[in-house]
Amino acid sequence: MPKIMGNEIEESSMFGRFGPTPFDIRFQLIGIPVIVHPAFWLLAAMFSWREQRLDLTMVGMICIFVSILVHEMGHAILQRKWGEVLDIQLHLFGGAASFIPGPGYTPLRSILVSLAGPAFGFILAGIALLVQWGAPRIDPIYEFLISDQRYEQYFMVSTSILIFLNIVWGIFNLLPLPPLDGGHVSMDVCKLISRRNGEIWAYRIAIVTAGLVILYIAKFAPHYRLVVLWCLLLGYQNWQALNQRTGKNW
Repeated sequence: MPKIMGNEIEESSMFGRFGPTPFDIRFQLIGIPVIVHPAFWLLAAMFSWREQRLDLTMVGMICIFVSILVHEMGHAILQRKWGEVLDIQLHLFGGAASFIPGPGYTPLRSILVSLAGPAFGFILAGIALLVQWGAPRIDPIYEFLISDQRYEQYFMVSTSILIFLNIVWGIFNLLPLPPLDGGHVSMDVCKLISRRNGEIWAYRIAIVTAGLVILYIAKFAPHYRLVVLWCLLLGYQNWQALNQRTGKNW
């Protein structure tokens, strides 16, 4: 979806906000309110589930929590420079950083905000890779890890998840598919090129991108069915947005 300028609230998610519940976890991180909706843990458990190893399921859920929070913090930290950050919400479909853009919020700054989330994820992946490589070379840490097979397994599983998740999700999130971050960038760039037709071209690019990704996965990685479903959803959403924008089918 396109960025909302002026004094309106901007959401970094196509699914908007989830309503408050008595089971929300609330805290602040560097002054930014964070809300963890209980449905978020369903998402984390779904992607981490290991039937015979609940301990590794918990490790995976923690890694997903950290990864999505770091991603949204990347958006929020830059948003705070150019507007008022309301909060970060983690929910069933990932997360969203909500803020009210200030008067100096230009398309270029909007692009930087969009890129900040994946950038923070790549940095986290780099840190995890460095820790995975370097920590076992430090004698006290090495002795601790080998003192119990579970410790070594937790260490390798957690760092591997952080590396894989933040690199793969970061790359996917940069696809020109609104409302992914790459889609926001594509929208801003297209509107800079053509104020009149930029939004239309951004939706067309998104539809083509979704189709190409689906074809690629069907041919080379058919086991990634969830990504196919996700691209179908995003492609259909952009198709609807294009029809609403043009008043006719593409």
